[in-house]
Formats: sequence, C-alpha cells, structure tokens
Amino acid sequence: DRVRIYRNVGPTEPQMRLLAELANGVASYEDGGVDTAFGEIYGGNVPPPSSVHVAAHNQRLFVVAQTSAGADLYWSEEGEPENFQVATNWIVVENQPTSQPMGMVSLGRQSNLESYASGMLVFDRTNTYAVFGDPPTERRRLSSNVGCQAERSIAVYGAAAIWLGAYGVYMSDGGEQRRISVPIDPILARIS
Repeated sequence: DRVRIYRNVGPTEPQMRLLAELANGVASYEDGGVDTAFGEIYGGNVPPPSSVHVAAHNQRLFVVAQTSAGADLYWSEEGEPENFQVATNWIVVENQPTSQPMGMVSLGRQSNLESYASGMLVFDRTNTYAVFGDPPTERRRLSSNVGCQAERSIAVYGAAAIWLGAYGVYMSDGGEQRRISVPIDPILARIS
C-alpha cells in the first residue's frame, strides 16, 4: 500500500505532479505557493481537479467535482484509485450552475433490490441522485426537493443510506426516499 500526494500544475490545467509517495502511513502537505513537486507531469491519467467529495465504490475511487456548469462525477480505473481517465470516465450529475455538491455514499455491492445493486447516492442541498452501473451508466434524480444539509450526516445502514435533509432525516437504498425522523422531528427542530 502506498500513499501519494499530488498537486495541480496550474489552476486551469487538468495535470498533476507527484509531491510525495510513502510506503505506508499518513502524509500531509502545506502549499506555500512554490512548486516543489518532483517527477513527471501526469496528463491523461490524473485525479480530476477541484474535487469536493470522495468515496470508494466497487474497487474504484469516485470524486464529485464542482464545475461552472454544475457538478460532475469522475471515477478511477477499477483497482487503481490513482488512475483517472478524465476524458472518458465521468458523467454529469447536475447541470445547474447553482448546484453545491454535499456528499456521496456507496450503497455497496449488496442491496435489498437487485436492480439497485452497486449503486451510489450523490447529494446537493436540494437534490438526491442515484448512480448505477460499473462503470456508471445511469444517473437518476430521486428527489428535487430533498438533498443533504451536512456531509458528515451521511451514514450507511445495511444496504441503505441515511442523511440529514432540510426537513428531517431520510433513508434510501437507491429507490424511493423515506423520511424516518417523524418521531424525533420536534427534537431536531430544537437543536437546529
């Protein structure tokens, strides 16, 4: 196992340089604005720029990147979390410039419903999307009025995800969303 830290070559270029590579462990880097990167520039197989959320799913690394047009979902090659084909391995999640990605979660390889197996949920503040396939070929909006209000509220319970929306706590296995917080909504209202 190796830990790698990459740095963008430039703010508008989808190219990276390797900063550090460790055999095993934890790494950090403080960017003082000086290009101290070493090694070759990685051009085609690079992490996408401006990633705001990261999740592992089906032996791939997925990232949501906020763009001027909305939000895009990128994924790595299977079993190669550092290898992204940014020209081909991506789909549009939301094409509204005001979209603010709030997180994503893998529903795992197992699910209660076979048609939802290997799905992921991707959230912004007001929308929830289900993404299916390996690699992803289908994106479906589950809701245009229930999103996620806090990235750290997203949790997996069995083959379903649970998260905090604007009107309570919700649950979905990639199909219909259910509000599960009705009994505790008065408590949530007092603390929010």
